[in-house]
This record gives sequence, C-alpha cells and structure tokens, in this order.
Amino acid sequence: MSAVPTTFLAELGFVLLATQLFAALALRFSLPAVIGELVAGIAIGLIALGFPALSPNVTALRESEALQLLAELGLVFLLFEVGLQLDFAELRLRFLPASAVALVGVIAPFVLVLLLWPVTGLAWSINAFWVCGLTLAATSIGITASVFQSMNLLQTVSAQVVLGAAVLDDILGLLLLACSLPVLLGGAFDLGSVFSVLFKIVLFLGFALLLAPRLFSSYLAPLCQREGKQDDLALGVLLSTYGLALAALGQLAGLAPIIGAFVAGLSLQKEAFPQLERLIAPLRALFAPLFFFGIGLSLDLAAPNFYLAFLLTGIAIVSKLVSGFVCSVLGKEANPWLVGVGMMPRGEVGLVVMAIAASQGLLSEPLYSSLLIAVIASSVIAPLWLIWLVKKSYNLETVIDNHSQ
Repeated sequence: MSAVPTTFLAELGFVLLATQLFAALALRFSLPAVIGELVAGIAIGLIALGFPALSPNVTALRESEALQLLAELGLVFLLFEVGLQLDFAELRLRFLPASAVALVGVIAPFVLVLLLWPVTGLAWSINAFWVCGLTLAATSIGITASVFQSMNLLQTVSAQVVLGAAVLDDILGLLLLACSLPVLLGGAFDLGSVFSVLFKIVLFLGFALLLAPRLFSSYLAPLCQREGKQDDLALGVLLSTYGLALAALGQLAGLAPIIGAFVAGLSLQKEAFPQLERLIAPLRALFAPLFFFGIGLSLDLAAPNFYLAFLLTGIAIVSKLVSGFVCSVLGKEANPWLVGVGMMPRGEVGLVVMAIAASQGLLSEPLYSSLLIAVIASSVIAPLWLIWLVKKSYNLETVIDNHSQ
C-alpha cells in the first residue's frame, strides 16, 4: 500500500486549521461556525489575488480531488445528522407547502431567465437558456440545514418546509435533467428515461423509509450488543455504514448522495437509539467544514463579466424568494422570508448540468464563469441573510449552539 502524499496531508491540515480558526472567530460574534468556514475559503482566495506567488497553492487546493471527496463525505454526514434530528411524521405534515415551494422554486428561475435574457447581452440560444434555468432551479440543502441546525431551529415549521422542499426540489431537478440530457447531448427527448428516473427514486424512497430501518433495528443493531450492553463504538460504526449505504443507493437512484443520507437519518427510530446523534456528530464536525471552505474558495472574483454575474445572481436570489412567499398564499405558519432565503443556495444538480453543457460547448466562457459565480454567491449570501432573519424573527440576541459546531 502506497503512503499518503505529504502534500495532501499538509493541505488537509491547513484547511482544518483555517476553518477552525475562522469558525471560532464567527462564534465570538454569535454567528454559526459555517459562516466562519465559508469566510475562511473566501479569505484564502482573496489572499491569492493579492499575492500572485501564492496562486499555484490556492489552485492546488481548489483542484484537489481528495479534499473534494472528503468535503462531500462531510456533507453526507451533516445531512445524515440533520435527518436524525427530525421526526418523519412531522415532516409529512409539511408536504403541501413544501411541494408548492419546490414547484415554484423550479419554475421561477426559468421565467426570470427568459424575461431578462434580452438585457444579458448574449445571443439567444435555447440550450443556453435551458442550462441557466436548470442550474438556478436546483437548491442545495447542505448550507441551510447547517445554519438551522446550529441555531436549534430544525423543529420549526419554516425549517421543515425548507428541508422538505429541498428534497422535492432535488427530485424535480433530476426529472428535468433526465428530460433535457438527451437533447443537450445532441439526441432527442426520451420519455422512457424520465419514467426510469422516477421509478428508481420511488423504489429507493420506499426501501429507505420502510424496509431499511427495520433491517437496522431488528438485525443489525443487536450485533452491537457486548455482554448485554450496547457498544456505542460498534453502533457508531454501524450507523455510519447505514448512512453511507443509503447515500450510495440514493446516488444509484439518481438522487444526490446527501439526499440519500438525509432520508437515512430520517428513517431511524430516535426513541430506540437516543445516542445516534452523539455518535455521528464527530464525523460531521471533522469533514463538513471542508465542504464550506471549498464553497468559499471557489468564489473566483476574477470573473470576465461582472455585469452578467450580478444579473444571474439576482435571478438566483429573487426566484427563490418568490417561492418562499407561496407559504403566505397558502396561509401556512412558515415565515416566507426564512423559507425563501433558506431555499437560496444552489448545488450539485446545477453544477452537473453546467459541467455537461460546458463539455458539449453549449455555454460560452463568460456565461459559464458568471453562472458559476451566481451559484457560489447565492450559497454565500444565503446563510448570512438567514442568520439576520432568524435573529429578527425570533427576537434573539444569540441562538448559536456551540455543541452543534
């Protein structure tokens, strides 16, 4: 077995140290650690702009596949932990508002891109329009979930609407991707692929919510008994395996791995295993900061078209705010501003669409770079705005839970 490269160990140590220092600084100002971790990435990127000699090192951090894999692993454990903290029965009660928020949140970006296309200065292209709309339609649940978790608000109606809508949003985004992928690749629309994706998603959700938790409780958890007592270390390993297995199955079904992990946590009986959250928290605390650092580091302020980036970022923000106000129309208890801002971060599905489109030459370099700026900027702006809204809405000076960091 070959040794782990020294360069990777140095990079990992540097990123973990930077995120912890900035997270501690954020907590000093009564902000969630995730804000410090995002700012850490942004700060390192800005330092490289001011000192060109450091640019190769920052580029190496941005392109490190090993760090990206660990960051994704951290996000999987974060969403697994969030799922463990929620009650599936309560989440089902929010299905109607969550469905409406998700549907409007997917439609609004397409409408806004279509209406504002004439002022982008770009030549009209149906493929470019579709890629922009689909990229800005997909919500990333990780950042918002981290903020709600750190502020002890996962049990609120607004948080549960956002989390439910984000899962449905991911499913809608995947169905749209299934519809558009053959066309983007130069083929024809294939209805069969859409039904295939939908069937796999339904099959996965049925297994993950109905069968998998019974297997865990009845057959796997008893294996962790040692002399009549529960071995927490063994249970922690088994729990991690369960979360990773369902994350992988979710990915095979076409969902993002973090959605699979979220469903895995949601499926387990918290009453029977009250220590589950405590067992998974160290893994989340170790790896999740890598993801948020990477988001901040990806914000390349040397974009070739700031006007276009600003316009697309505006679309990204407004389209999700519109979806949040669906709650007001439905007369639900959820705070429309919290829901709208909570749905604002963009993520995996959009980045996949951009990568495919770029490989097929469907996006110009200015449009690709500006769209990437919009995706990252929405993910940075959302948590800052969300924290301000939470403190205003709940009249709290500080609601940061240091234990959850």
